Formats: sequence, structure tokens, C-alpha cells
Amino acid sequence: MRALIIPLVPDLPPLLGTSSANAAWAITATLLAGSVATPVAGRLGDMYGERRMLPVSLGPLVAGPHRRRRLPAGQAGGTGA
Repeated sequence: MRALIIPLVPDLPPLLGTSSANAAWAITATLLAGSVATPVAGRLGDMYGERRMLPVSLGPLVAGPHRRRRLPAGQAGGTGA
């Protein structure tokens, strides 16, 4: 996960339309979510089987960009401002 995020660090503030400090929080949240989700997904895979858990794990990954595309212009940041 880190290998995907770290090369984007200089580009994140303009992409997110925010400051460098807020972009750092986005990186921290992404890495923390991945750190928590990995063992949980592994345990669920052990309990219910990998074939059953693969679509469950990939669902949010696929749904995220589709949800983003359906938002009206100007609501991409989700900051509430």
C-alpha cells in the first residue's frame, strides 16, 4: 500500500485541493485503513473461504470510483465546504 501512496505525495495537495498538512492526513488515513483491513480480511478469508471473501474485498475498491463519478461537480472533496 505504501508503494502506491508515497509516489503521489507531491501531487496530493493540488489533486485534493487542500494544504500539505491535510494531504498528510489523507495519507495517514489510507495507510491506517490498509493496516487494519489486511488482518481482518485475512481472518475472514480463513473463516469463510477466499473465494467468498474476494468479491467482498473488491466490492468497495470497485464501488469507490463509480461513486465518485456520480457526484455532482464540486462535491468531490467531501469537506462540507
